[in-house]
Amino acid sequence: MRRLQAIMDAWCALWFWPSREASKLPSRDEWLRTMELLAVGKRGTEKEQLPFDFMRDLGEQQRQLALAFIEEHGLVDADEVRGQLPWLGVALEVAAKRRFHHWQLAFAEVFAEQGGFDLILGNPPWVKVGWEEGGVLADFDPRIALRGENASDIAARRSEILDSDERRRLYADAFEGFAATKETLNAVQSYPLLKSVQTNVYKCFVTRAWAVSGPGGVVGFLHPDGIYDDPRGGALRAAAYPRLRSHFQLINELRLFSEVHHLTTFSVNVFSDRRSKPITLDHISNLFHPATVDASYAHDGDGAVPGIKNPDDEFNWDLRGHRQRIVRVDDDALALFAKLYDEPGTQALEARLPVVHSREILSVLRKFALQKRRLADLDYFSTVMFDETYAQRDGTIRRETRFPKDTSEWILSGPHFFVATPFNKTPNDGCSNNLDYSAIDLTEIPADFLPRTNYVPACPPAEYLRRTPKWKGRPATEWYRHAHREMVPPTGERTFISAIAPPAVGHVNTIFSIAMEPIALCELAAFSASIVADFFMKSTGKGHINETLVSLTPIPESPHVQAQVARVLRLNCITVAYAPLWNMLFDAAFEREAFVSKDRRLRGWASFGSQWHRDCALRTDFERRQALVELDALAALALGLSLEELLTIYRVQFPVLQKYEHENRYDQSGRLVPGEVLKIAKQEGIDINQPGPGIRWTDPKLYPLKEREYVPPFTRHDREADMAEAYREFQRRMGTAKVA
Repeated sequence: MRRLQAIMDAWCALWFWPSREASKLPSRDEWLRTMELLAVGKRGTEKEQLPFDFMRDLGEQQRQLALAFIEEHGLVDADEVRGQLPWLGVALEVAAKRRFHHWQLAFAEVFAEQGGFDLILGNPPWVKVGWEEGGVLADFDPRIALRGENASDIAARRSEILDSDERRRLYADAFEGFAATKETLNAVQSYPLLKSVQTNVYKCFVTRAWAVSGPGGVVGFLHPDGIYDDPRGGALRAAAYPRLRSHFQLINELRLFSEVHHLTTFSVNVFSDRRSKPITLDHISNLFHPATVDASYAHDGDGAVPGIKNPDDEFNWDLRGHRQRIVRVDDDALALFAKLYDEPGTQALEARLPVVHSREILSVLRKFALQKRRLADLDYFSTVMFDETYAQRDGTIRRETRFPKDTSEWILSGPHFFVATPFNKTPNDGCSNNLDYSAIDLTEIPADFLPRTNYVPACPPAEYLRRTPKWKGRPATEWYRHAHREMVPPTGERTFISAIAPPAVGHVNTIFSIAMEPIALCELAAFSASIVADFFMKSTGKGHINETLVSLTPIPESPHVQAQVARVLRLNCITVAYAPLWNMLFDAAFEREAFVSKDRRLRGWASFGSQWHRDCALRTDFERRQALVELDALAALALGLSLEELLTIYRVQFPVLQKYEHENRYDQSGRLVPGEVLKIAKQEGIDINQPGPGIRWTDPKLYPLKEREYVPPFTRHDREADMAEAYREFQRRMGTAKVA
């Protein structure tokens, strides 16, 4: 056993070999000969006279190799053997320091008697192996940690801190340990299923647990969901799905792990050594507490499926269980997921696993899969444009919060826009963070308005254009572009937050933009503005809408395309910067359009004209809400969703939007009534449900800063009822009277 330990330790030590002992590294032949010398073979005869007693344990072939080795080196005793093999001494020192663990040796009886473990449970480290220089140097100078110094500050002081041979040796040892650990965890020899996969220690634990579990063994781990959504993790998923019996995905909103961010997702995963064919596993998503799992298995299946938040509990996280929450994933479901979320031709076993809230959602996803067009099928160019850090460092942009002179000086940041609203917020003077913005009152801004920008070009215009990404030989900024926030919280009000950006406008890499021909752009913009497209993004469970993900977006071929284009243009074409787009795409059919609701606060559509003017845009909160509701219905019809499927998407996936819809009230001019105005009405005893004098108030968070009048009655609206009304009316307009 000791010899086996030495052999295995010697192999592991090669990965962690100290650089200062590089001259002692053995050649391949030296290493193999020594291992053969140490290896256990058949016991020799007593008559043989061998130089050393330990050689009696070697088989004939090993003995002959050992004798040749000893003769070649002229060795006469065991101590001399060790003296002539200094590398073996280094290897054993490394092993003593690193404490390598060999499962088959440490638990020899488990593997010998039953082939592995019956049960393995754990919460393995969620750690990406990376070089943390600050932590190492803080051992020498604690001020690094106390001050929270950044990487550039630490790098500038590195030589000053490493002011002795001992510190430099310890620093080098730490770096060697990091580099060796990274190479070991990335080694295909040790972890073949993790080839090309982003390394995280928990993945190594998972695959190792599979290897050491016995026949019928069960593995239960709590870990992040990177296994199921890594773009290069197909081989790992192909090995996981036949073993996977249960996958319960949780979001840390209740701070079950207090030290982890509240938006962090993780999952409970139960694997079995008995691999299933065909695939069968239980999948529950959007959990906030493990008690919901037990409640779902105990549920009788009656009643509506709970959503993410409970409207009967002040919209707190919904912990109720339901039988329909248990989604049975089989080969057909994996094939569906592969078609929706992966590259064409991806095998079902390699499919990424989406967030599927309930069994009803599977039918919705099947209708997404039937779409003939994805964004990837169209002609477009996508870019993140300017990296917020490096573009400042190389002098492309600089931080300067001010009003731009024209669109060429405007560089978009995430808060600037919201869903189909390119002018959502403006940075406050001296903006210091992403909350230091004011909402823009679209009814008050002039036709040539531009919001403040936090960044402006830092180089001459010609050089700025030269550094701008190109499409078809021209700067991408010459096109109107779809722009969306790249990083988004899946549990927020909306996930796919997009608008149309005008020409000349730049942006930083927290935004992803797509240049396309104008009509295709409007089709994408109309679909992107709907909760239907938003649901698709939420179903991926990702917090980043990057090129890989956005290219999978379905672009349904809708019979209502003119209705969609008209609404998306009226939502986006707010200033004169959009006049060319409006003038190019205007169709006389726009003037025959109409809102489906008869509310008097909704203006008619009959007097636009082919040339853009300020009144072409929808400006009041109430009108814009109505247009978005109608785009939801139009997107559902384009995809072939039933009305109930549309409403299920809303109930299940949009808890924050539901909460806002429940709370929001609109005055008689179409303004969204601020909470402070409702408080004033309550304090003064004003009946907000009856006509009466307006309440005047200056909203400090609304630009431009001025007093506004809010005229009662203040009305509340039911989005489900409004979507149903729109869905049925568009069916009627198209002559399809049958209502789903």
